[in-house]
Amino acid sequence: MPILTRDQTITLARDLHRANRLAEAESVYRQMLAQDPNFPEILHLLGLLCIQRGAAVEALEFLRRAVELAPSVALFQSSLGNALLAQQRYPEALAAYDRAIGVGPESSADRMNRDMVRTRPCKLIRPMRRSGITLGNRWRRWTKLTRPLKLTVMQFN
Repeated sequence: MPILTRDQTITLARDLHRANRLAEAESVYRQMLAQDPNFPEILHLLGLLCIQRGAAVEALEFLRRAVELAPSVALFQSSLGNALLAQQRYPEALAAYDRAIGVGPESSADRMNRDMVRTRPCKLIRPMRRSGITLGNRWRRWTKLTRPLKLTVMQFN
């Protein structure tokens, strides 16, 4: 078998991943990490693969590491937000989406995900207060705007 360059290896791993050959893709990703443990793109891809196979805790480790090594990559921040959201860790997901919006070209998906997290006030506020996270005036303005809407909806139910 011919020796592949780094780019060819990444392409091979991505192709395996896209073809849903997860075990083979994971093997290639892990081999690449063994050669370079600080390779953010591979950490990100391995995190996404772990989510696909249901290893949420392991996925978070890889995604957090990718974000740590490349904090200015909005895609990594967004993927971390998606993983946190899937685990109902709303305050952390919100922070990740805010970082994704702040570092990269604004993505409508990131904005939508962030807004979706914000529409869960009962599930969000208590954990945020417990962890000391404050959202400042934006959250207060949002809750003032939605309070009349909630009352109206409740009146019709």
